[in-house]
Amino acid sequence: MIKTLHRLLACLAFAGAAGSVSADVVPVSPVGNGSALAGATATTSFNVGFGTGYELLTLDFSLTYDVPALTFNVGASKLAYNGSEYGLIAGLDQLVADSAGDFSYSTSTTPGDPGKSVYSVVGGYVTGSLVLAGPVLLKAAFDILPGAPVGAAYSVELAGLSSAVDPNPPLFVRSDSFGAGASVTVAAIPEPGGWMMLLAGLGLVATLGRRRLAARA
Repeated sequence: MIKTLHRLLACLAFAGAAGSVSADVVPVSPVGNGSALAGATATTSFNVGFGTGYELLTLDFSLTYDVPALTFNVGASKLAYNGSEYGLIAGLDQLVADSAGDFSYSTSTTPGDPGKSVYSVVGGYVTGSLVLAGPVLLKAAFDILPGAPVGAAYSVELAGLSSAVDPNPPLFVRSDSFGAGASVTVAAIPEPGGWMMLLAGLGLVATLGRRRLAARA
């Protein structure tokens, strides 16, 4: 069963936008798949390729995931833009702080749907926008259900819309879309023999390192 997990609405209002609306597809690349043991946390990543100088007005995206096998871990998720990485909530707060207008931030949940939360950053006055220095990276963390079968792969889907100031012609608004799919795979617990081989390899590396240091001395 697929449920909508998370919806972020960042409305950075812009005054004087008029005229025709252009549209494009923002690439999402690379996409990172997650893998972890059952009962552990795996992280997927989506690199949304907003270009340098992308003057963001609104951002609206959602994640959907397989339940009950996956549970969204808000605290372990990250948001990175303009050269800095934050926790997801801290990143939303920073987005508000970096915006040129007077903005507010709020959260809410959907009654009857515990797997869905809404995070909103809404412009209070039409005084500015947020200029991006490059791609926005979303690292979405998911807790895997204990007892999930080894090798099982569960889907995670990103879909979103954004609007921005279109520099050609200036002061016009463009509306873009983006989306991509990733997966979370349940990893196997290494066999005892595998652990022994790993330890033996580490011991060999340590021995060679000591010999090299002794030879140099």
